[in-house]
This record gives sequence, structure tokens and C-alpha cells, in this order.
Amino acid sequence: MVPGMPTRFTYEELKTATENFTKKLGQGGFGSVFKGTLEDESKIAVCHTPISTCFTGGPGGGLP
Repeated sequence: MVPGMPTRFTYEELKTATENFTKKLGQGGFGSVFKGTLEDESKIAVCHTPISTCFTGGPGGGLP
């Protein structure tokens, strides 16, 4: 881990932290947001984005 840089998590780590994405906080244009807790008890919010959004640059496209 590098100070000041974002931490990367595997899908399995996020799935575990969010209890299989069951604690939904809300939904936006880029996907649903779920509440989670890491192993060190840190609270997190995770945006679960549909794969199609990743490739199109968001709802409605965005890539040439």
C-alpha cells in the first residue's frame, strides 16, 4: 500500500465486505452503491457497476 494512493480490492474481498452486495444504500446512473465493512472494521461504500457501463463510458455511451 502506498500512502495517498487508492487501495485496490478483489471482487471477492468486496463481495465478502458487502455480504454479497445485500446492504444497498442507493442507486445512481453508474450503478448501485452498497454498504460494507472491511476486516479491520473500516466502513466502506462500494459502487457495483454493470460491466456494460465500464465499456461504454457510462449510461448513453461516451466512447468514440
